[in-house]
Amino acid sequence: MNQRERLLASIVGGMILIMLGYFIWSSVTEASRNRHNRLNALRQQLDQQQTTLDAASRATRELRKLNERSLPKDPEQANSMYSEWLLDLVDRVGFRNPSVRTADRRTRREYFDRLRFDVEADATLDQLADFLAEFYLSGDLHKIRNMTLNPIPDSRHIDLLITIETVILPNSQRKSVGDIQSDDVDALAVEVSRDLLRNRAMLFPANIAPLVDPISDKRIVQGRRWRYEVRATDPDPWDELFFDLKSDLPDGFSIEQRANDRAVLTWVPTELGEFEVELLVTDTGNPPMESTRKFRLSVVEPPPPTESAKTDRVVGFDHATQTFLVACVSNQDGYRAWFDVRTQGKIIKLGVGDAIRIGSIRGELSAISRRHAEILTDRGRLHVPIGRRLSEATLEEVPRQADARSDSISIVPGP
Repeated sequence: MNQRERLLASIVGGMILIMLGYFIWSSVTEASRNRHNRLNALRQQLDQQQTTLDAASRATRELRKLNERSLPKDPEQANSMYSEWLLDLVDRVGFRNPSVRTADRRTRREYFDRLRFDVEADATLDQLADFLAEFYLSGDLHKIRNMTLNPIPDSRHIDLLITIETVILPNSQRKSVGDIQSDDVDALAVEVSRDLLRNRAMLFPANIAPLVDPISDKRIVQGRRWRYEVRATDPDPWDELFFDLKSDLPDGFSIEQRANDRAVLTWVPTELGEFEVELLVTDTGNPPMESTRKFRLSVVEPPPPTESAKTDRVVGFDHATQTFLVACVSNQDGYRAWFDVRTQGKIIKLGVGDAIRIGSIRGELSAISRRHAEILTDRGRLHVPIGRRLSEATLEEVPRQADARSDSISIVPGP
């Protein structure tokens, strides 16, 4: 074999070795790739199975929670208990003329039962807000399916119809309803939503603030009971009014509401000086509106006794302190007030319009009823209940009527 043949044989042998090496490498690489793909497929299958297991675990936990929230599994028992809970709820929030009835029942074989309830009532927006807050804070498996609101004319009430849907699961172990709190609802968010609903002028005209009657500055006497009636009105006739004192006042200063449109201020001042009073009147509209009225009280020293009063007194003694209203007797001419003047041992019987002069009391009987008498004096109107001393009478200042040139209006309180 010459050199050329040897070279050719070497080339052919090298090519054969290269082809053989390529074949072996391809076989090994393909096997490795197949193993890698198989491993990836197994990993994906494992991940899918793990995902399925996780989903099943979550579903199991959710189902367990739903079973804990489900109504009792006996549909008749669930219907009775949930109806009772709804009736108690509408009663607590103050619905008027409430009606709760079962509207529908549907069964999905072994999966669940569904009950629907209709709630009908008259309510205010405040009451509806309270109802919704209580409803959504309850952890029962229920929801509001539909709600219809219709304003009632000439009032701030609405005629409402609420359709509620509840679910009964077959594995429920509950024996009661309304005794668990929802984990899915934030109590703070519910409270904020309740305030927003209360304060929106929804379904009704915008609320108008109440109007407080003008009150002029007053001069009152130290140590004597002062009584004054304040009044207010509201442009919305269906709103309720509430009277209060906004300013800080000395001990003993009080306010007593007598009706929706009036209240009485009472005070026995013990020190001299000037005091500013700020009256606050709030209505029940949506949102609630308020008005204030400021006035000043000047407490002055008691005036010296008049000469006529001195003639009826023993030195240092006032007969009014020992004179009692003992009876108010009715006859054909009307009521007569009987005053027992114990210092003189006699009973004085007076009718409306008669003058009275006992100790420091000077005036005229202006009204007599079964339980009290009223004496009109230059200081105001004295209220004397049966069994009380004349000196213990409550003084109600009588505002003067404004003349035609005055811009202010004073209200003369009724008896």
